[in-house]
Amino acid sequence: MNYVIIVDDGGEMKAVSAAEITAVFPNLNMSLEGALDELLDRRAIEAGEYVSDQGVLIPTTDAAALRLASGSAGNLGKPNVFNANGAFRRKHQIKLAKAYAGGGRYKIACIGDSQTVGAGAGTDADFLTGAKVKSYPAFLAKLLRNAGFVVSEDSIMGDNRLFTAGTAAVTLYDPKTTFAGSGWSRVDPAPLGGGRIFVNSTTSDILAFTPAVAGQNVDVYYCTVGGGGTFRITDNGVGAMGADVATSGGAGFLKVSRTRTLSANAIQIARQSGGSCYIAAIDQYANDTQISIYNCGSYGTGSADWGFAAQPYSALNAQSVLAADLIVFQLGANDVRDAISLSHSVRLRKTRGGTGPEAVRERLSALRKK
Repeated sequence: MNYVIIVDDGGEMKAVSAAEITAVFPNLNMSLEGALDELLDRRAIEAGEYVSDQGVLIPTTDAAALRLASGSAGNLGKPNVFNANGAFRRKHQIKLAKAYAGGGRYKIACIGDSQTVGAGAGTDADFLTGAKVKSYPAFLAKLLRNAGFVVSEDSIMGDNRLFTAGTAAVTLYDPKTTFAGSGWSRVDPAPLGGGRIFVNSTTSDILAFTPAVAGQNVDVYYCTVGGGGTFRITDNGVGAMGADVATSGGAGFLKVSRTRTLSANAIQIARQSGGSCYIAAIDQYANDTQISIYNCGSYGTGSADWGFAAQPYSALNAQSVLAADLIVFQLGANDVRDAISLSHSVRLRKTRGGTGPEAVRERLSALRKK
């Protein structure tokens, strides 16, 4: 079976079979050997394979995939990016300029599999300890800070579906998140990052998140369920940050926002009464924050996991509550594992329930032909 590669032909993107490469590249005044070398240098392809610039092998018989690929104009030289053409970039450059000028916060949600989580970057036997600060969303935050932006990554998006059991694993992965006592556990459903959420059904044990940088604003994302309990948000356990939050009612996914004097104190959450309390995410940021970055990675997930939208707290619907300006997907490795076609994968991602555009980025090294 032939596979296609996306090439730039006079500013236009085309999907062509491997057999047609020699007919296309002369239009670029470049030999076939030179063209392939150029693409290898740009990592648009890996040695020994032909792939699209989305990083997924596309059979030329998949007409829908070819249309999606050929519609991704302007991406040559930006390996593995879908939906990041000139109009897309200009729109987000304007949003970033507005944020830089103090015109609002720009939010980036990094959705992905274990590569986004930072699998393998930790120091213990499971390569888990300290892995979050070595993940690509953390490095993205550093790059944006170096570019002069005020960036916050002080958030936790569920448990990232860590494969090691227990809440202690969450603390190993991200020491900013701690659990007092044994009242908290990790359970499905899986909103936002596709990771499990934290539930406390019987105790007032504390779930605490200690930000790295001082801030005044705290957003807590939670699920409502029939017979749900109430929880309290405090600034390091000293004084409630607003009224207790009731979670009883029909199935839902909500955000509650609180403010405090500029502080890097721990944000503490404790169940107060009633039934179970389900906490999905905590996000802190300062008044002058220009960009917030969320690591919504989840071990083992692919596009099919993100297509589930049966409940308000399902992954697609929950993302609409987070309301990121930009969502970056990195799910191709497990899509290949699960034999999810490119056209189906992109369709799942484009039908999510949130607002704002999407971009898809994959790692080619995980997608080599076997």
